[in-house]
Amino acid sequence: MNSQDLDTRINIDSLQVAKGTSGGMQKAWVLHRTVWAKRMDYSGAERKASSAGGEVVVARVEFLIRLRDDLQETMRVRHRGKVFDIQHIKPLANARGWMVLTCDTGMNDG
Repeated sequence: MNSQDLDTRINIDSLQVAKGTSGGMQKAWVLHRTVWAKRMDYSGAERKASSAGGEVVVARVEFLIRLRDDLQETMRVRHRGKVFDIQHIKPLANARGWMVLTCDTGMNDG
């Protein structure tokens, strides 16, 4: 791997929960970090949207980034107006200093 492969700028958001003015809990996505990445697109499929029925198209995308220790699967990636749920974070054993964010689009609440 080399840094020249990182040709895409992505935003990583974290979900913040706070008490609202009326006393209820409010959820908001907040920018956690902006990083350079290499985007790799994979296959898509249709999945049930809910138990009530309906289907949604879900696409698998991976983002290769430099190794970080401040990311979690509860976060999401934003890129070119689309939102991707982070499904898995994997440091690469054969390429020290790098990690892959495996993401899906289509089911998120972004």
